[in-house]
Formats: sequence, C-alpha cells, structure tokens
Amino acid sequence: MDLNKTLTHLKTYWQEADISEHSWFVGRILNEMPNFKVYCVKPKSKNIYLYVSHGISDSFNSEFFFISPQKSEKLIENLAMLASFSLKYPKEFQIGNVIDIGQPWIKNSSMELILISLPYPYGQSFEYDGNGVRYLWLLPIHQNEYDFLLKNGADALENLFDINEINYLDINRKSVINE
Repeated sequence: MDLNKTLTHLKTYWQEADISEHSWFVGRILNEMPNFKVYCVKPKSKNIYLYVSHGISDSFNSEFFFISPQKSEKLIENLAMLASFSLKYPKEFQIGNVIDIGQPWIKNSSMELILISLPYPYGQSFEYDGNGVRYLWLLPIHQNEYDFLLKNGADALENLFDINEINYLDINRKSVINE
C-alpha cells in the first residue's frame, strides 16, 4: 500500500490533527513487512491518540488501530507484534475474534485481550479508505468479557458495551459483566 494513500485517508478524516510516523526495529517485523509503519494521530480538539498500522494491508487488505488516552510506544510495539501474527494466522484477525497479547495492552492496564471490532467511534467513513483497505479497531477487553463473548457472541458483547456506554479511553475501565 502506498504511504501517501494511508496519510491521505488519515488527513481526510482528521483534518485538524498532528500525525507522526513511527517504525519498529525490534523483532522480525521489518523482514516480514518492509513497509510497516505506525501513524500516531493526535486530533487537536481531543485528548486522544490513535495508533494506526500501515503495511498489513499489502497482504491482508486491513489495517488496525488502537485508541488511547495517552502517548505510548507500547502501542507501536503491539501493532508490530499483531502485524507479524496476522501474516501467520490471518483467520484469527477477523471481526469478532479476540487476540491474547499476553501482556497489558498499555502500561498500568489489566486488560491483555484485544477484540477485533468495527471502528464504531468513527463510522464507515473511516472504516474504508476508498482503496479497498479496511481499518479495524483493536479494543482491549477483560477476561470475563471474553468468556461472555465465547458463550454469547461478539454482537452480544458489543451490545453490552453500548448499553453500558463504556469509556474505551479508560485504560482500567470496569468490565460490563457483573460477576
């Protein structure tokens, strides 16, 4: 995928944002995906950061993003790790699936599971870039939310997120599952 197309998509959606480009040099990602980058999008009017992958779509037709309340190099590392895994296990990276990253998604969070979801906070205008690439949200979830998903499906869990109006920017948000 052409870097200019990714940047154009991000700049079209976030016209008032600072966008920085990052690489990850640890591990095998640059051997597997020489064009891999992560863009950090900081909308000027909001206190959020989006970390958006670039390069996965060369073989997968999707890119992934995290939404965070803070800057974090950990999210660049996580996107590089998930990009590498998506090459080996593409069927695991479908909407509604959950990936266990084996560590907190961001420092001081207890959530280690990532739900691959539609980009609900931004809608279809962000989901597709007009070049056949789909942007999917990597939403951190709790273990008991994952257990609920296994029994009831991703749609049922996402419905609970809507009903409970989760604050996805809270890195230690409470689970929507009452135990």
